[in-house]
Amino acid sequence: MKKTSEMNISELSELAKTLTASGMLPGTVNKWEQAFAIIVAGGELGLEPMRALRSLQVVKGKVVEAADSQLGRFKDAGGSATFETLNDTEAKLVLVHPNGKDKHVEHFTMQDAKRANLTSPVWKSYPKAMLRSRAITAGLKSVGWSGAAGTYDPDEAKEFSPDVVVTKPVSEDRPSEPHWRDEIEPPKRTDTKATEEAPAKKTRAKKRNGVQKQFFDWCGENGYSDVKEIKSLILSVTGDKAKSEDSSLLTEEDLAAITSTVAA
Repeated sequence: MKKTSEMNISELSELAKTLTASGMLPGTVNKWEQAFAIIVAGGELGLEPMRALRSLQVVKGKVVEAADSQLGRFKDAGGSATFETLNDTEAKLVLVHPNGKDKHVEHFTMQDAKRANLTSPVWKSYPKAMLRSRAITAGLKSVGWSGAAGTYDPDEAKEFSPDVVVTKPVSEDRPSEPHWRDEIEPPKRTDTKATEEAPAKKTRAKKRNGVQKQFFDWCGENGYSDVKEIKSLILSVTGDKAKSEDSSLLTEEDLAAITSTVAA
């Protein structure tokens, strides 16, 4: 398949029509013209069509992209980003531009958030995640990375368009949760087999990586508990059957794609 940059307008239009007719796009994209706009906007950011449709919203001519996705593009371009401080009261992010020369330290605190009148329930419930997002988006612009120009995180975009979809951030503090319903809601058993299986379940839980833990947290926050529904979601977004069967294979990019798809 051709890359977005290699397609002409007719080819992009045909692709947009085909994808819209498939019924597989996010619920907010119900017209091929909308898909076309998102694909073109994504092409300018170096995103291929399906990644753009999963990750972006275009509202009033402005591109809306989650902070994590923006940070991923920044690193893909050769930039580096390290959090020196990240907690419920402040976020301090050190960024180095892809040119290897320009450096910037972005510091955003809850006091800054209050001064900016950022008092929504999401900020009160997930201060650490929201501070992280603000530090990323502000930092990318401050370091002068062109990939962030004219791009806004959904929470920022809410300030100029109430129609933007914002999902609850993934909690980093909740304990790991299992993937499938029989582990989420295990049947009560008192036989010896249940006792023997308990250590094995604990071992599996310890093996879950950070990304998988975040995925479980996100599922819990967004009401996903049905096995078939979760597997179908992973498969439809990643296109990888192995990952739908074993969520420990999920990457940060997969998680960003899944949360962005549902958000859209």
